[in-house]
Amino acid sequence: AAGEAEVQLALMNNAGIVDAVMTDDSDVFVFGAKTVIQNLTFSSDATIKLYTMSAIQEHVEPCLIGDAFVTMAICCGGDYDTV
Repeated sequence: AAGEAEVQLALMNNAGIVDAVMTDDSDVFVFGAKTVIQNLTFSSDATIKLYTMSAIQEHVEPCLIGDAFVTMAICCGGDYDTV
């Protein structure tokens, strides 16, 4: 987990340096990513998924925004949940 590019890409996305982060992992939202692209393929019938933090925040309880979102992500497990 330490040194993963997703952390840097999330910070770059949050700063507006890149438009989105392409990953199949949702951990990037915990690090501040605003836009995530998943399932990017180059076939003619490809379907991608685009997630934005603003859309996620519109569909969750207000109590799960900010620090509570990070706490929820840690409880759900992921790349950073082990010592």
